[in-house]
Amino acid sequence: MADIAFDNITQEVRGIVYPGKLRLRENDFMFKNDKTGKVDHFMRSDLVSAQWIARATGLGLRIKLKNDTSHRYDGFGDLDAEKVVKFFKTHFDIEITKRELCYKGFNWGDVEIDGDVLEMSVKNAMSFEIPLSNLSNATLNKNEIVFEFHLNDDAEICLSEMRIYTPGTEADRDGKAPLIYSKVTEKADIIQVTGDSLVEFKQLQCLQPRGRYDVKLYPSFIHLHGKSFDFKVPKSTITRLLLLPHPDNRQIFFVVQLDPPIKHGQTRYHFVILLFDKDSHVDIEMAASEEWLQEHFNGKLTQNVAGPEYEVVARIFKVSYNFVDLRTTQIILEHVINSF
Repeated sequence: MADIAFDNITQEVRGIVYPGKLRLRENDFMFKNDKTGKVDHFMRSDLVSAQWIARATGLGLRIKLKNDTSHRYDGFGDLDAEKVVKFFKTHFDIEITKRELCYKGFNWGDVEIDGDVLEMSVKNAMSFEIPLSNLSNATLNKNEIVFEFHLNDDAEICLSEMRIYTPGTEADRDGKAPLIYSKVTEKADIIQVTGDSLVEFKQLQCLQPRGRYDVKLYPSFIHLHGKSFDFKVPKSTITRLLLLPHPDNRQIFFVVQLDPPIKHGQTRYHFVILLFDKDSHVDIEMAASEEWLQEHFNGKLTQNVAGPEYEVVARIFKVSYNFVDLRTTQIILEHVINSF
C-alpha cells in the first residue's frame, strides 16, 4: 500500500482545535499543525497501541508511544478509518481497538492512570480523560485532589481547575487520593521537589496565603508546606522582594510579589506576605557547602547566616534568586495592609 495522507485532521491543544495534515508512511507517522507549524513525527518502532474514540466531528485516533505518552488526532470519517486500520495492521503490526464511551453523565467512576493520561471510567466505559501534560499543579487535601491546568491564551474558554474526591473507609480515611496524587505528580508537567533545598525556614507566619508554613528555597522555585496546603512558586514568577515596616514599628513585612499569581481554588495570591517580629533573632545553617555557596553566589552567602530573622530571610531570598535590591514603598505597604 502506498503512503496515505489526510488534509482535514485536527488536534486539540489545551482548548484550541488546530487544523493540520496527517501522513502515514511505511516507517513513520507524521502530523503537521497548519497554524503553528509544529510537527509530530514518530517512527514505526515508537508506536505501541492505537484506539478509536468517537467524537462529535467524527472519529478520533489516540496513539500511545513507547515513552508512555499519548497523542490524539480527530476528524476521521468512516472511509478514512478503514484505510487507517488497514495501514496500521499492514505496516505497523498494530490492531486499532475501539474505546467504549460512557454517555450517562455520571460524575463518579473509577480512576486509572495509563502513561500520561488520567482516565475516568464507568463500568469500563470511558467518561473522560485528562492528558497529564495539561496539568500545572496538583494539591492533595486529605481525600480531595485539586488539579490546576495550563491555560492557552488563544482559547476563548479553558478548563482551569478540577477537583476529584475519593471516599474513605474506617480503615483508610483518605481513600485512594494519596496514591492517585503520587502517580499524577510523577507524570504531569508539575514542579517536582527533588534533591536538597538550599535552606529551610520552619513555621513562618504567613498572612497570604494565611497560615504557618515551612518554607524551603530551591534553585528554581520556593516550596511552602503548610498543615493543609502546599504551594510551589517558580522563581520566574517572582517580580519583586520588599521589606516593609508594620505601622506599630514592632513588626516587619517581607513581601514576595508574583506575576502570575499562585492560586488556590478561585483565590489568587499576587503576594506571599510573611510577618516577623523585629526582636526575633535566628542563626540559620545553609544546606549547601561553603564551596558550593562560593561558586554559585560569589561569597554573598556563607554557610551560617545570623541576625534579625527578617533580615536573614530577606538576605537569603535576595541572593538565592539574584535580586539586586530590596525595595520599600508606601504604595505597596498600603496595599499589603489593606489586603487582609
